Amino acid sequence: MKNRLKVIVLWVLLALIVQFSGLFYANNYLFSNNINDVKMEKVDVNENENDKPQADISLPADLNMFKTSYNGKYISYVENKEIKIINTETGNVQKTSFTEHSYYQWISDRNRMLIGLKQGDQVELSYYDIDKDVKEKIKDIEIDGNGKVTDIKAAPLTQVTYVKVTNGSKNYIYRLNIMNELTKAKLKTSKVGDISLCKREDKLLYEDLNSNNIAISGSETTLKAGEGINKLLSVDIDDNAYIASVDKNGIVKTLVYGPVKEPKSFKKLEVPANTNYKNIHVTNNGNVYVNENLKGILRDVKNNKEVSYQGKILSVYENGITSISGGKLVKTKIQP
Repeated sequence: MKNRLKVIVLWVLLALIVQFSGLFYANNYLFSNNINDVKMEKVDVNENENDKPQADISLPADLNMFKTSYNGKYISYVENKEIKIINTETGNVQKTSFTEHSYYQWISDRNRMLIGLKQGDQVELSYYDIDKDVKEKIKDIEIDGNGKVTDIKAAPLTQVTYVKVTNGSKNYIYRLNIMNELTKAKLKTSKVGDISLCKREDKLLYEDLNSNNIAISGSETTLKAGEGINKLLSVDIDDNAYIASVDKNGIVKTLVYGPVKEPKSFKKLEVPANTNYKNIHVTNNGNVYVNENLKGILRDVKNNKEVSYQGKILSVYENGITSISGGKLVKTKIQP
């Protein structure tokens, strides 16, 4: 009897060790900047990032997978089978390997990116902390050899990561939790468009291309802005979803936003006539901008403000714009 009790105690201790190891890893490496608990707050990018001197940065004409970190300190793009990361203040360059059918994404609240590197019938998921120049493998994901990584989304508060893999007309989404446990997300359809995550609870939102509505994981509720094709634009830090109903050419008919939990309370936002949904930018803090590219204007449709920029817009981040003009990077501050 005593031996059986010892065995039970040992197994309980082992389970606790495994569990706390997973928690320690997620808290201290994957999502945290230090040993403090992860906190969720609106990011105030008044760290003078936009006021610091900008380096003279030339960009190639054929930019591939261009992205900007959450505060605009870094830009990145794919070139010669590498992710090229440039510090916009100093011009310093860092590089990390990249392969065909792979994907990368900046995390929404720090200068860290997640990379899904396709290698045969595996995807190596890793993170790269740019400020510390530290890269660490998170998990290998077994996929069909013909699949390719088409999106990665992570929520620092719930500490879950979703990886979207596309194979022909079918899509699969893998969920990685705080314990580094990998499962396939249960979807209503394999025909999935854009995806986004709630930040305060573990909810995956995705475009159901069969119904043309927005589905929510673990729920029978669907979201939509109106009749026609519904596009999922984003989910902000307060778990407000931004959805546009569009015609076959992508022109917005109706744009709405509101709490994912309360679709009946969604509010309508007016956008200029003939706006394509691809010209709408939603920031993590819930600012909604429309790019009027022919005028060189970015319009804040919530607050009825506008800011002018030079050249062709590349991205919008909290309180800033990146654009290319004359082959050079231009950063434009958005006044709060």
